[in-house]
Amino acid sequence: MKICLSEWLSNDYPEVYVSLCGALNQSNINCQVLARTKEVWARDYMPLHIGNGKYITFNFAPDYLVEKGSKYITNQKNVIQDIDLNVVAHLDIVLDGGNLVRCGDKTIMTDKVISENPTIRPLKLIETIENTLNTELILIPWDMEEPYGHADGMVAYIGDGTLLMNNYCQMGKEATPFRLRLHKILDSHFDVIEMSYSGRLRKDSWCYLNYVETPRTVIIPGLSKDLDCDNDRSAVKEFSVIFPKKEVIQVYAAPLVKHGGAFHCVTWELYKTK
Repeated sequence: MKICLSEWLSNDYPEVYVSLCGALNQSNINCQVLARTKEVWARDYMPLHIGNGKYITFNFAPDYLVEKGSKYITNQKNVIQDIDLNVVAHLDIVLDGGNLVRCGDKTIMTDKVISENPTIRPLKLIETIENTLNTELILIPWDMEEPYGHADGMVAYIGDGTLLMNNYCQMGKEATPFRLRLHKILDSHFDVIEMSYSGRLRKDSWCYLNYVETPRTVIIPGLSKDLDCDNDRSAVKEFSVIFPKKEVIQVYAAPLVKHGGAFHCVTWELYKTK
């Protein structure tokens, strides 16, 4: 496995780039820089891995970039033309890789995918996704506090039917109805672990779930420059319990978090066919 990063990460966030590459090197993971990208969030525009080194392409034209103009929309075909990639199918819908969390034979997406494909009947859209990805699709409500409609800022799959859910339990009473809706949908499919962090909670505590996992390590974001605030220390402890066989590495990520993403958003895994 290689971890691929957009060239814009080193251009726009050089400190984060150097630290993240150092953590990946510590994890014995090779990095590859993606050329011909238009912005830093590689997860969103790169093809979907469906297992065994097989990939699915899709139409990348999210509404939040379309309204800004083509300057910010990465052409998927241009980026992958020099990569030895086993593409097995094309999913002919508007999709955003950040709105997809693969969970074994299941896939979680927010219902924003329906509004982004208004010309396709919802049942037909679901059928198309399930057939192309060979998966059961589980739709969850869009967290409207997050403007992009991404599922990877809400949940993460850790294997064996276990799902991590972000710390909605700490986001105030106004988040309770939404939290309960998520549980009602997800509890019938997964063992759900809801995250929580001690100390004075920061508004950006959602970011810890936006981590990158390697065979040896789990690399999680940090919000304080010296990684010494209560929440950062608590996050390391929480993830060390969740991943007892892996080293938890924390890397300062506040400049990324400020713009709505973290390490899962800026990374993309390149697997060879098994």
